[in-house]
Amino acid sequence: MPGPPASWQGPGQDALVPVAQQAERLAAAASSGVFVNARCDVFRGRDVASEGDALVAATLNRARAYADAGAGGLFVPFLSDAGCIAAICEASPLPVNILWSPACGDRAALARLGVARISHGHQPWEAAMAMLEREAQTVLAGGTPGYAA
Repeated sequence: MPGPPASWQGPGQDALVPVAQQAERLAAAASSGVFVNARCDVFRGRDVASEGDALVAATLNRARAYADAGAGGLFVPFLSDAGCIAAICEASPLPVNILWSPACGDRAALARLGVARISHGHQPWEAAMAMLEREAQTVLAGGTPGYAA
């Protein structure tokens, strides 16, 4: 069975898929009738302090292309800078979804910046697994887990 095409960029890849290519992919998904919340990893691993304006511009460039392709939302993970969030929300043709972290502030603060949706990513799962590990350690030590007390 052949592997993915040479142009495929997926898990474990650092480079972003070129805008036009990603827009084609999003258009194909949107044409099926599903809601497309287009992920935009422009901020991943970047320095907002020195690159913020350029990152906002790159994000908005993608937002316009993704909107034209039929996406219904823009998901911008790895972003917690209030100024960048506000600039993206103000100029994006799509409602903006942020991956929450403590640095983002609370829901009200994000709403004031224009954020339409907040995601929590893997954080609830990670918290549940930590709780399960604690309960398992209690059981293995001969105790009664908290959920059964």
